[in-house]
Amino acid sequence: MAFDLSTTHEKVAGLLGDPTHVRWDEEQIELAIAQALGEISLAAGQTLTLKDLEDAPETSVPEQLAAALASGAAGFCAAMRAGARADWESQAEGEPQRLSAWGEARLAEFRAQVSRLYAAEARLHSQRAGTAPWAGWPDDFGERGQNAL
Repeated sequence: MAFDLSTTHEKVAGLLGDPTHVRWDEEQIELAIAQALGEISLAAGQTLTLKDLEDAPETSVPEQLAAALASGAAGFCAAMRAGARADWESQAEGEPQRLSAWGEARLAEFRAQVSRLYAAEARLHSQRAGTAPWAGWPDDFGERGQNAL
């Protein structure tokens, strides 16, 4: 089976339990795939492509990340839907929280798989993501509650 936008799209819709696009339309899924691909590219330290996504002529994402890409995209879709539905009154109690938890679990799987392949680069991504494992500059704005300049 080819590893391209179409097959990834099918896998994401399958993970979401929505192959007929009742809850997530094709554009939302494609946006989530692009978001997951961007995160993989960031971890890889280079721009990776998926055939037919944004007119890419070929796939440069390692095929071993096909399932991870689908899982990450499904997680992003769930996060989008949970956020969009958070204030709806006509939903089951706790639905946004369950959807959000499911999405977070998919994203955790995705990020773990990406980290296994791009271990060193993934650590750099976590630094850029704001989870600093290093000491801050003592004279940064806000470090001491005052501007040190």
